[in-house]
Amino acid sequence: MIQIDDILIDLCGNDFLEPYLRRELERRVEADDREGEERKPKPLPNPRVAVVIRSDSGNVRGREFGALCCDFNLPVLALYCPLIVGTGMAGLPRRMAAGIYKGSYFNIKGNVSRVSVIHASDMARAVAMGAGTDGAFTVTDGAAPTVDALADALAYRLGDKRLFTIKPWMARLWYGKEYYGQLTSDHLSDDSFALSFPDFKPTPVTQYLRSHVYDENSL
Repeated sequence: MIQIDDILIDLCGNDFLEPYLRRELERRVEADDREGEERKPKPLPNPRVAVVIRSDSGNVRGREFGALCCDFNLPVLALYCPLIVGTGMAGLPRRMAAGIYKGSYFNIKGNVSRVSVIHASDMARAVAMGAGTDGAFTVTDGAAPTVDALADALAYRLGDKRLFTIKPWMARLWYGKEYYGQLTSDHLSDDSFALSFPDFKPTPVTQYLRSHVYDENSL
């Protein structure tokens, strides 16, 4: 659990999202500072709104977070996406990226499984747009790429590595039952956040990984 300005946030184990959230949410604080004035540390205000961010690799809402929400009578924005991609990511995307980096990941011939995914930068924007709303939403990039397409985009990001394809029976032996099942199953959800916030237009993760210019300001 973290607090950024007056927003109380439960990351539910997705701790890698914190720098993305701070970068996005602290922009509004900086905009209020007088130009050229030295910023001085100041105590955090009482929280006014709360946000929960869940993914398939995260945990359930913490008890302390729930208690604080009740104590301060906070509206809670709950956001869920099966897979969240970003620096330090967790769960299935991290496992895939680690295998790609080591050269031990292979696409599976005929695999048509699809995933709902969003980049951490866009998840942070969703928090900034929706904070203060009391409700639960699913949020995705709207593209639902195949597992192979996501793997290919991750491979491009990791030095444009070449991925080979193996037959399903070989993949079962190579990956094992649990991981093979993850790679050949759909991980899908709808996109209710975009319906309620039509100005939210995320970049497809596969496009982001292939086109984003990573520099010293990138996370």
